[in-house]
Amino acid sequence: MGNTKTTNKNIKLDQKVIRKGLSIYKTGNSPYWYARMYVFGARRYVTRSTKETGSVAAMKSAEELLNGLSKGKELKSTPSNKQFQYFAKQLVIDQKRIAGKERSKRYSKNDEQILCRKEDGLLDYFGKMDVEKITTPRMREYLNFMDDRREKPLSPSTKSKQIITLRKVLTYAYEEGVITNLPLSPKILSVVI
Repeated sequence: MGNTKTTNKNIKLDQKVIRKGLSIYKTGNSPYWYARMYVFGARRYVTRSTKETGSVAAMKSAEELLNGLSKGKELKSTPSNKQFQYFAKQLVIDQKRIAGKERSKRYSKNDEQILCRKEDGLLDYFGKMDVEKITTPRMREYLNFMDDRREKPLSPSTKSKQIITLRKVLTYAYEEGVITNLPLSPKILSVVI
């Protein structure tokens, strides 16, 4: 057998710490730098693309993004009937209603675990976010955020489960006319060994 090599485009290629709670990094997935920011008001880390290819401009953009998040520009309260958590609750209620009747007793448990996992579950990440702002790039940012929290990236099947559950929730928003279309699922790359 020849040389085997692990390739994963989500692995951080370069990282620069600006200060505690604020850093930028690059992955092989994008030419842009990403900002990883701790938002004290939300008590969580948020990852956003800086949309900058140069590190100096990316650092400045990261500062601006964090400033905007800290002032609540992006995390301002969204009407509850447009928040991700509103539709997630509907999904869980509907699944519990048919669990043990039309489906297995565990039917609602799997999605509920993906939604409610502490610190990096879908509700912790997207909970109060306006469903209209959940786009394919935001889904990709979420997957990157989950990988950044671990020594090894999540398996492609685990990532797929996250996105499937996310899209189930967004389907409720689509059915109620809150969003006009479902965003595409991000392409999930497999790890080659």
